[in-house]
Amino acid sequence: MYAKYLSTFSPVKRCAYIANNICGRSHSLGRFSILQIAHYSTAKGHDGKSEKPPGGNQIPSGPAGTVQMRVVQPTTNKLNYDERNMKLGRVLSPHLSIYRKQLTSVMSIFLRISGAALGLGVWIIGLTALLSKMDINALAEKVESLDLSGTTFTVLKFLIILPFSYHLMAGIRHLAWYLNVFLTKPEIYITGYVALVMSLLLAACLALVSVEPQQIEPKEVGQVQDPEYPIFEEDTKSDMVPEALDECDETQEDIKPVQKGCLCED
Repeated sequence: MYAKYLSTFSPVKRCAYIANNICGRSHSLGRFSILQIAHYSTAKGHDGKSEKPPGGNQIPSGPAGTVQMRVVQPTTNKLNYDERNMKLGRVLSPHLSIYRKQLTSVMSIFLRISGAALGLGVWIIGLTALLSKMDINALAEKVESLDLSGTTFTVLKFLIILPFSYHLMAGIRHLAWYLNVFLTKPEIYITGYVALVMSLLLAACLALVSVEPQQIEPKEVGQVQDPEYPIFEEDTKSDMVPEALDECDETQEDIKPVQKGCLCED
C-alpha cells in the first residue's frame, strides 16, 4: 500500500518523505531543511516555471527542476546575566525588595538612619551657632513668636526627640549583645519590641517636660528695707573738726560707727 502510494510522488518528494519519517523531533533543524527542499522542488512561479530560492548552490533534482539547499541559523539575541533577569522581572541583589520584611532588618535600617539624622542635626546646630550672629535667646524668641498651640508644640518636640530616644535604646540593645546575652532568636525579637516601646515612652516623657523661666516679681519703688546697720549721714554744714583723742579708748561708746580705727598716735 505504502509502495503504491509512494510511487505517485516525484523522486524529490519521495526522498523528502522518507527522510522526514526517519528524522525524529530531536532533529528539527534537519527536518525543517528537508521539508524546505521538497517545497522548493514543487513550487512554481507566476510564469509557470519552477521557483528558485535566492543564493546558494543549486542541486539538480530530476524533472521537477532544481532545488537549493541552505542552513538557516536561528536568530537569537545574546543577553547577559543581568539583562536576562531584568527581562524576566527579577530584582537583583543588593536591592532591598529581595529581602523579607522583618523586625531585625527594619530596626537595623532605622538605627543607621537615626544616627545619620542626629549627626547631621549636630553639625547644623554647630555651624549655625558658629556662622550666624543670632544667639540662642533670639532663636527661642522667634520660636515663641510663632504662637503655636500646646498640642502642636508637644508633637513637634516628640518628633524631634524620637530619633534620639530610638537610637539610645537600640544602641543599648546592641551593647547588651557584647555581654553574650539575649542572642537567641526569641530573645532578639523580645529585646527589639522592648526597645521600641521604651523609645516611644522616653520620647513622650521628654516631650511633655516643659521648662519655664522663673519670673521675678518687680518690687515697688517706695518700699525700702531697713538696713542691717544704721547709716549716719555726715553734717556738711558744720565746719567743726573733731578734736584728736589723746588716748585710744576702744569702748563702743567713744567709737563712732563711721570711724574705721583709732585716730590717736602712738
